Amino acid sequence: MSDTTARAAQSWRWLLMLILITFVLYVWGLNIWYYGDDFQYLYRNPADRLLYFFGHRNLFHGFYRPVNSSIIALTQLFAGRETWPIHLVNILVHALLAWLVYLFMRRERFTNTQAMVASIFMAFSQENAGAILSNDTFSQISGTFFGCLTLWMLYRGFVGSIDAPRPSSAPFPLLSYLLALATFVVCLASKETSVSFLPMVGVFFLAAAPGTDAWGRRIANAILRSLPFLAITLAYMWVRLLIGLSQPSTSNDGTYGFHFGFNIVRNLGQFLFAAIIPASSSTTFVAVQQRQVVTLSIIAAASLVFLVAVVVGLMRGERNRTYLPLAAFTLLGLFPAALMNHVGELYLYNSMPFISVFVGAGLGTLLARGSGMRRYIGLALLAVLLAVHAQAINQKRTEMQRNGDRARALMPKVLAYMPQVPPNGRLLLLNPPTREPEYSIFLINGYDVFKWGEHVFPQEGGRPDVTATVIDPEELSKPEYQSNALILTLAPGDSVTVYGRR
Repeated sequence: MSDTTARAAQSWRWLLMLILITFVLYVWGLNIWYYGDDFQYLYRNPADRLLYFFGHRNLFHGFYRPVNSSIIALTQLFAGRETWPIHLVNILVHALLAWLVYLFMRRERFTNTQAMVASIFMAFSQENAGAILSNDTFSQISGTFFGCLTLWMLYRGFVGSIDAPRPSSAPFPLLSYLLALATFVVCLASKETSVSFLPMVGVFFLAAAPGTDAWGRRIANAILRSLPFLAITLAYMWVRLLIGLSQPSTSNDGTYGFHFGFNIVRNLGQFLFAAIIPASSSTTFVAVQQRQVVTLSIIAAASLVFLVAVVVGLMRGERNRTYLPLAAFTLLGLFPAALMNHVGELYLYNSMPFISVFVGAGLGTLLARGSGMRRYIGLALLAVLLAVHAQAINQKRTEMQRNGDRARALMPKVLAYMPQVPPNGRLLLLNPPTREPEYSIFLINGYDVFKWGEHVFPQEGGRPDVTATVIDPEELSKPEYQSNALILTLAPGDSVTVYGRR
């Protein structure tokens, strides 16, 4: 068997292993139910929504994510309100993305150990749990996967591997280029933050230029070859404008407004921390809120040790020609999200494949350089690292499962009161007072499991004249809530009770 055939067989075996690993990590979350803004994708007539959102807006949010909408509509068409098909798709595509990391590193002559560690880190990182376990985040997974697939197609066509570099006299790789354009279309149709792959394409063409070319020629060719990708991006933005979706804003209010200030430094710092912490981010958030000094010290020390190990490994290992463009991809993947007033860890997913390459290259070098007892200690520490990440994934899964179960249990209880809401009135879901911390999609209290998806009650209750709103106690005195309203609150045991009528 030739080396090429053996390497191909090894790659396919590793793909099966990655699928198995990812499935075992996330199988317990297959049935996490809808909650929060998931309800923006709950359709009463899914058969009519399979391709609808490619040319129409979703009335409940201002984003253009037709690929995600179609996957969820297809799921609801064949599986009703069950969510396991969504999560199976998330798991499969995430495993394929981890495999793409492995394929790239092997093609670039990284060691098999480095490539395996990188792809395993991509699969295991607790940072990715929110994307894989949520019901409405295939948009993020798909955007990242097809964006990376675009770069992979270009890499295969314009660069080749260190073993088989593409000669400068070779004809233009038309097929690879067209495939890259096609995957780029799917990338943009997945999520808005996928526009970050446009400048990555430009950086790729700049880095892939023959070293003998003058910089002026390199830049000119990079711009010329990037023009079709720019045209696709402009067409994508025009479609968004045409169907009346929200546009970028420089408002300082709200989460999604862009702001050019200290928020960029803060957001980049949060992204870096989320990438390296070997603990659940929800645990870390609670520790910060409650000033748990011991817990924070342990997390900070473990994160620092991990970061130092990766950096030392990179410094001791052989330099690779892709490090500089990969560093650029990592940074570009965080934009435009890093410009927002507030960011969530979900947006880091764009850069995780590139971060995983650095992690694999660094830790893989340390493992390879070690001998005897040092090697066994390194393997043991790597096993501990992966076990900690697996535990963090399970913790997040438990938190999300609890949120979904609560939403599923509360919905019929609230719907039972819909006939009592005055005509053209309001249904106010009053959160009970609580001191429990809330964090992202993981730690949610009271009726906030319906936040951003309150329209589900008029939709499911057949009352289009009703407006449903989740409010906190301090909001109850607002003028718009003083009349024509039914107010529901929660008693212990999640018992839905009438707080009052106005």
